[in-house]
Amino acid sequence: MKQNKGICSQQAEEIILKGSDKLVEQRVLARMEENEKISNEQNTKSFEYKTEFSQLSADEVFSEYAHYKLFNPDTRREFFIDGKALESKIGLDTVLYDKLKNRSIMAFELGEYLIKFVRCKVPKSQS
Repeated sequence: MKQNKGICSQQAEEIILKGSDKLVEQRVLARMEENEKISNEQNTKSFEYKTEFSQLSADEVFSEYAHYKLFNPDTRREFFIDGKALESKIGLDTVLYDKLKNRSIMAFELGEYLIKFVRCKVPKSQS
């Protein structure tokens, strides 16, 4: 008699666990969609993008909001980095650093990469 109760409780436990997995999955998906919607609304309301390199301030050139495209012509691959990563990639090349800080160049070659400014995400001005 005890064995039957054990089998029934195991089956009931499996049913509950399988059902709870689906509920958790649905809850997680709903939360993710809600967070995406909120972040998209916040991004469009509070930020704008500068695409002209000459419009950037000196601080924005190497900020985490500045995006640069790196292209390797040998492998034909491209990827994106932010201004902080670019600053560390430049290293001790002070001439290149100064040219970028003064915004006199927006595209250049560094080692095997061709690097170009893409855009910078900045807070919208309050008007």
